[in-house]
Amino acid sequence: MPNSIETIFEKSTAYLIDNMRRIFFLLFFVLCSKVGFSICGYDDRTLTEMLLQRKMGTIFSCKVISMSVPKPVERYLEVYSGCGGGIDGTARVQILRVYFGDVDTSFITLKTGTFLMEGKSYLIYSEGNGRVFGCGGSCDQRMHELTGSPEDLSELKILDQFASVYKKNKSGKYTFLSSKKTVLAEGSFKKGVPTGIWKHYYSTGVIKTDQDFDSNRKRHYNSNGMLIVDIITYKDSSVSLSYSNAGGWLNYRWVTIPNEKGSISTVYEYFLNGHLKLYESQINLTSGNGTTSGGKTGKYIDGYENGHYRLVGQHQNNRRVGLWKWYNEDGTFFTEFDYKDGATNQ
Repeated sequence: MPNSIETIFEKSTAYLIDNMRRIFFLLFFVLCSKVGFSICGYDDRTLTEMLLQRKMGTIFSCKVISMSVPKPVERYLEVYSGCGGGIDGTARVQILRVYFGDVDTSFITLKTGTFLMEGKSYLIYSEGNGRVFGCGGSCDQRMHELTGSPEDLSELKILDQFASVYKKNKSGKYTFLSSKKTVLAEGSFKKGVPTGIWKHYYSTGVIKTDQDFDSNRKRHYNSNGMLIVDIITYKDSSVSLSYSNAGGWLNYRWVTIPNEKGSISTVYEYFLNGHLKLYESQINLTSGNGTTSGGKTGKYIDGYENGHYRLVGQHQNNRRVGLWKWYNEDGTFFTEFDYKDGATNQ
């Protein structure tokens, strides 16, 4: 029954939502380019989380010798070159201390999206290396001026502690404190490698993440200390649980199984009462350009909040195949259609 009212409604709704999304993102990008909004990938990791992952790039402190901008000075604080841009400035700086990464000389060039004051000192987080580095702009969440404040001294101490552990392959238990003596992170190293259970905290002292390096499990908490994500990695799969940020009930469960082409991820979505809302699997294809979607595959279930199934079927190569069945909310059979090999128009 391919032309049933329910099937037609499903297709029409999906088409409408898809086009509304496209229109929204188009308008957003246009607005962004007009008014100078930023589109940045927000990094919610704390400093200790970033350093523990060893994905910190090059970090150093420096003193600004000279600064130049191609735009009039009165404009550089308000004009952005498109989304996520900056002033397109160039600074010549003297290196004071290198914490991580490679810096070839004592004087380097910074391609910066933020105006740096001559004679001032700054802490730079950059992905560059050698003699030319990039920093600043509306997307740079970590670079800042060093004023000698308690917050600055605490940040520099944490950088120094991690640098010492990694460079000297130290072992032992460590505790990292904020300027107000609040614990920001605690855990152990064994010859420079994190081991056992590590805990990271919000600046308020509330738990943010805990990670067990021995069992490959990591949990994330909201600012109230409520568990929101639980990720467990096994030898042949990984399981991710996502909980409501408000009520703490289970929203989603993802099961990912790697294969020779990438992986297959299965999502379980749940209603507030714990009944299954959605079950479907997707193929993930991995190549040199990253991961792309290979379409839906396998069993598909769409459920009612009372626990009965609304729709049950099978996907193959992103198309419906075989017999699909629809049910009423009371669990009684409504209709069915056989898509056979998936060639039928859907």
